[in-house]
Amino acid sequence: MAKEKFRAPAFDDIVFELRNKEYGAYKLRKRYSRHMLIALLIGIVITCTVVIGPYMNAKAAAGKTKIVREETQVEILMENLDQPTEQVAPPPPPP
Repeated sequence: MAKEKFRAPAFDDIVFELRNKEYGAYKLRKRYSRHMLIALLIGIVITCTVVIGPYMNAKAAAGKTKIVREETQVEILMENLDQPTEQVAPPPPPP
């Protein structure tokens, strides 16, 4: 006698046994693992882009030559400077 493999029905099949499977919830539950896998892959791609993007940008910018300007020094002589006049606010009117 050949051994027969007994296949137990999935939980979704048990829940929707006497219900309308065309309603939409059954299809959503059947495709749940596929949707989670796609969401996981999209999340990994976005995370890798956020982590690796700045590194690649820094590597690309390192090869470029930077323009360096000559520094000039300016001397400021502080002679004969007028002192600023102190501005006094008028007193508030009496109540």
